[in-house]
Amino acid sequence: MLSSFQWCFAINNIDYVQQSIQAFVGELGMEEIVTSLANFRSQTAADHCQRTLQLVIDNALDTVGNKILELLEKVAEKVGNLSLMTAHNCHYSLTSMCTTLSLFEN
Repeated sequence: MLSSFQWCFAINNIDYVQQSIQAFVGELGMEEIVTSLANFRSQTAADHCQRTLQLVIDNALDTVGNKILELLEKVAEKVGNLSLMTAHNCHYSLTSMCTTLSLFEN
């Protein structure tokens, strides 16, 4: 069985991925690619490409966010005394959640 520390570590890592997605897209130069496509093909093709890429990014963000919520639900079940609503609120304060979890660890 995973310890509280391991749960928190996993949630924290997934949260880091979620926060890094937009920065990663910027580093890849999506805007420059879309602009180049507009110059090479057409503005319509560039707009279509940009919408498709944005959908992929939004889907990635949703997937990562859902994984965090899934893990938080498991943590809430593990702790028992911690309500699901508290677990969801702790998503925005992972340090607080990890501190709370360590109090319940056997």
